[in-house]
Amino acid sequence: MLSTITQSLLALTFNLGSVFAGGIVSFLSYGFIEFPWILALFPPVLTIRGDIGGILSGKLGTMLNTGRVRPSFVGNTKEFYLLLKSIFVLAFLDTLGMGLFSFFLNLGIGSAKVDHLLIYLFLPTFVCLASVTVALPITVVVAILSFRKGFNPDIVVYPAVSMMNDIIVASVFFFAVKTIERGLLSLLALFSLLSAFLVLWFCKSHIGESSFRKTIFEGVSSVFASSLLGSFSGSILTGFRLKIEGFPGLIAIYPAMMSVLGGIGSIIGSMTTTKLAIGLGRSIKQRLQIFVKDAIAVEISAFTIFCFLGLLGAFFSGGPIGSSAFALIRVSLFTNLIGFLVISIFSFVIAEGTFKKGWDPDNFVVPMVTSSADLTTTLLLFLGVYLFQ
Repeated sequence: MLSTITQSLLALTFNLGSVFAGGIVSFLSYGFIEFPWILALFPPVLTIRGDIGGILSGKLGTMLNTGRVRPSFVGNTKEFYLLLKSIFVLAFLDTLGMGLFSFFLNLGIGSAKVDHLLIYLFLPTFVCLASVTVALPITVVVAILSFRKGFNPDIVVYPAVSMMNDIIVASVFFFAVKTIERGLLSLLALFSLLSAFLVLWFCKSHIGESSFRKTIFEGVSSVFASSLLGSFSGSILTGFRLKIEGFPGLIAIYPAMMSVLGGIGSIIGSMTTTKLAIGLGRSIKQRLQIFVKDAIAVEISAFTIFCFLGLLGAFFSGGPIGSSAFALIRVSLFTNLIGFLVISIFSFVIAEGTFKKGWDPDNFVVPMVTSSADLTTTLLLFLGVYLFQ
């Protein structure tokens, strides 16, 4: 248990860096009212980033622990390279679906206009695929190095790379918004078109490979379902845009809170799927006991991180919320405690359910848990603001 606490604290600490991601997007606060699509698209883009990164890190952890991937940067297994290509295809397909759904959702509630359709299609496609291109090798390096050093990649990888991924996504998102403001949406469209040709080439070359098909077919449904939750998070944020514009500290800690809560679910979910894969815990009672022990260890670490996030939020905020560090710490801990119960139980249920159906839990657990964590964070954070302000 002490080992899990130590590794979880180390891994989740990386997520504090996601405050920088929130800080980057907070520089766009001047446009939250005029361009509501900024807030509408930022959460689902983060969600898809988390889902794709979750599938990659979860599968890498399981494959390293079971010997299907070698801890080597060159000359690796065929399954390893198919995984990387399937991840890119998965990101493209789900980003397009998310963009369309988010557009019609926000059009329905009056936060989007018909002429925003191309923005909803090309901005998330550009941001997600450009981010995946940069983040994918980073994830592989962290997974292999952590495995070589004797760490459990199921615990370390996702939370460690989540922070870097958030900063990458926020930076690319900032660049994309500025590009659109300058009237250069066509550049994002060109990138999306080139990505589409690459996706078609990957599919034509490897559709006959069972592991390639399995990752895409199972991943598409789970990631798209998860991205719907991210779209709802974006719609919720647009409803709070007046409050967010007045208190930039909220948007500064928002990605970090999502990352930490998603990290909780990722750690618990990845540990559960690996233990299912190696046959640890013969009965549901034994597996439940193992789950409770792991969950408590992870939460001890997460509680500490959320306390610090409250302090960081107070530092970045102005106005009445930012004037009281205690208020934001209460909001942060409220989000942590309720969110932990929801996400940890959900991760165990999804892992057990998919495993019993004969599916690969790594294609479902982390993307569904992390996206649920995103929506849960959004709801609890702003509920906490109203309760404790």
